[in-house]
Amino acid sequence: MVREFRDAASCWKEILSDVSKNRELLSVIEKFARQNTAPAKIVFGTSGWRGEIGTDFTFNNLRIVTSAIIEMLKSKDESVMQAIGVSGFEGVKSRGVIVGHDNRFLGPEFAMEVIGFLQKQGIRTWYAGEAATPEFSAGIEMLGAACAVNLTPSHNPANYAGLKFNPSDGGPAGDVITAKIEEIANRMMREHVVLEPVKPENIEKIDLAELYIRYINERKTLDIEKIRSFIDNEDCFFCVDNVHGATRGRIQKILKDAGCRMQAAKFKFLRTEDDFL
Repeated sequence: MVREFRDAASCWKEILSDVSKNRELLSVIEKFARQNTAPAKIVFGTSGWRGEIGTDFTFNNLRIVTSAIIEMLKSKDESVMQAIGVSGFEGVKSRGVIVGHDNRFLGPEFAMEVIGFLQKQGIRTWYAGEAATPEFSAGIEMLGAACAVNLTPSHNPANYAGLKFNPSDGGPAGDVITAKIEEIANRMMREHVVLEPVKPENIEKIDLAELYIRYINERKTLDIEKIRSFIDNEDCFFCVDNVHGATRGRIQKILKDAGCRMQAAKFKFLRTEDDFL
């Protein structure tokens, strides 16, 4: 029997009071996220917007923010185009946008919403799936992409989702960009806009971990050979806590690519399984 809740916030409170007992209530959160069309105030901090899933961060509000990003990308304001690092919307369409997410609840579903809206405008999209934030930055550089949409609330707790925008230099979005997105999105929120979903087609997948490895090897941002030599030859032990996050498997992949023997006695990887809570 599914319990009734007046809103997502009260449901999250129940879930987080005993996560082992209340995991099944995530289906109720998804229902709120899909059906709740209440507006939210959009504020970008450290290049990202964050909100509680089902309360502020809903499918409709994500569609609004995505629409605001698209309108911003179409801007004739030279300062905005300069901040993004593109010459105009045609450049955005051809260079493309990377879309991915961390290991949060509904991450893939939220990503498909963003991709659908971008594709409708003729923008090339790459779907990265679950990826770590530095990989988006490296991916933009390696692909020559116009920008990236990374669906993550960074360090916020399990009941949050978020959206981080990176322009063509791979770094965090500056105030010129985020202020424009906020302005457009909050105008739509005041108008109580409700948008229908757009189903994406022809999903083009990209492995950002591979691009990240290529990036650090080509740009020499890390001395991987020195790291490999230390691990293989010195008396050392590494304990890595992935906290169920998007770094899962990344360190192993980078070190194996460098030829590291990855001796079991030298490594312990914690919390590598899926866990939204």
